[in-house]
Amino acid sequence: MTWDGAGNLPPAAAVAGALASAGHEAHILAHDVQRPAFETMPAAFHRFETAPQWDVGQPGALGEDPVGRIMDFQGGAATDACTVAARLDPAVVLVDCMLPNALTAVKAAGFPTVALVHALYSFFAEYVDGVFKGPGFKERSRAFAAKVATEPGIERAVELLEALAAG
Repeated sequence: MTWDGAGNLPPAAAVAGALASAGHEAHILAHDVQRPAFETMPAAFHRFETAPQWDVGQPGALGEDPVGRIMDFQGGAATDACTVAARLDPAVVLVDCMLPNALTAVKAAGFPTVALVHALYSFFAEYVDGVFKGPGFKERSRAFAAKVATEPGIERAVELLEALAAG
């Protein structure tokens, strides 16, 4: 699951593509504007139905209060994530770390979840007074980053996701 936040697409597309190439069934929940990135890979695209659509490539797409618009987006994104997860019953749900409501909702619904942390922790700790950090987020993100850093590359991330899905 990703969203049109400017730099969020490449890491999500890389993981979805690697999983699909490794023989896994991959699905992506995202903004309509992101659909073309997934049409070239064997990953099924699911659009946000209740969360608002936007294109950050268009001037003023997030209005005069971009942080407020993103925060308002969170509830609909959580609803859409739970709806798609319930329909698909995936082995694991990968959620962009900037969608904490969706990550929390999917996990609360009983699905194994992984946060896709695609930026340095310091960004999340400092951005908007740390709105994206939560209890234990720092330790979880550092632990995941440390595991991936010991064996760099998307292949290692796929192995970690497969291990999580296997239990």
